[in-house]
Amino acid sequence: MTKFILILTTKNEENYADYFNKMVWEMENGLKEFDKEYIVVTEGNTDKTEEILRKNPKIKIIGDGIDEDLKTLPYFERLGFIRQKTLEYVRKKSFDFLILLDSDIFFNIFMIKKMISEMMENDLDVLTPNTLCFPYPVHYDSFAYRSVGSKKTFKKKDVTHELPSYFDNSKRVGYNREVDSSFGGLALYKRDVIMNKNVSYLKYYKKGEKVCEHVNLNKTIKEQGYKLYFSDNICPIWNNNWGLSERSEYTIEYFKNLFSTTSYKNFLIFLDILILISLLIIFRKYYILILISLLIIVGKFYIFL
Repeated sequence: MTKFILILTTKNEENYADYFNKMVWEMENGLKEFDKEYIVVTEGNTDKTEEILRKNPKIKIIGDGIDEDLKTLPYFERLGFIRQKTLEYVRKKSFDFLILLDSDIFFNIFMIKKMISEMMENDLDVLTPNTLCFPYPVHYDSFAYRSVGSKKTFKKKDVTHELPSYFDNSKRVGYNREVDSSFGGLALYKRDVIMNKNVSYLKYYKKGEKVCEHVNLNKTIKEQGYKLYFSDNICPIWNNNWGLSERSEYTIEYFKNLFSTTSYKNFLIFLDILILISLLIIFRKYYILILISLLIIVGKFYIFL
């Protein structure tokens, strides 16, 4: 039976811990065709994160494993060392695929099924989906994302970013676009990639440099001849045809609660009106088509909610 290990790295995220607990039970019930192992890397929590996670007997909790002197580093830098220890830990285990997860990501069992299916059918090495950030519905991969050749980077607060472009003409395998780097809080790795000891978070680490640790990891992955892909199609909400993707009960429940607040409703109404006015000003000749298209898009959105 195909086995995946899912590793969550978290600290002081008790709200997400509750969501993750529910998702583990959903994976247990909905992914019976896979052998599964769930590991949480966490240490030094000052809230109820560990207490909540320990309620689920399927979850194994381990410490971050780094030396005390490294714990004084800024969290942005410390993460690279924590993740390197995670790689060393998981290399001692038996598995076919490794999923790395951050504690700010919406996901569901259908995404995991689709990712593994894409990996196996197309012989991909690394695949990252089009994730959304918990608790806000935005894609946030600009930290780790680098297009092939990476010529569109910019710096914000001294951290290097690049925004994913859906018009990128990089080589594709189906809906999966080849990239130099991507993570987005959720990534699937083939066993061969992880077991290669030249794959490392620390080879390109420089103290004080504000670069996402996954950019450094992905450089070493590419150096070893592996390829990384970013999928436009695999997302907690939308599929490539602008229809609703298969969603998990707990993800959709959270979105309903999120958008049921007055502030979000008002924001969406304002956004709809702004888009409508902008389109009518720019494309006055096609006002009927614009109105119909907008109604369809907004209608789909509200049906989803």
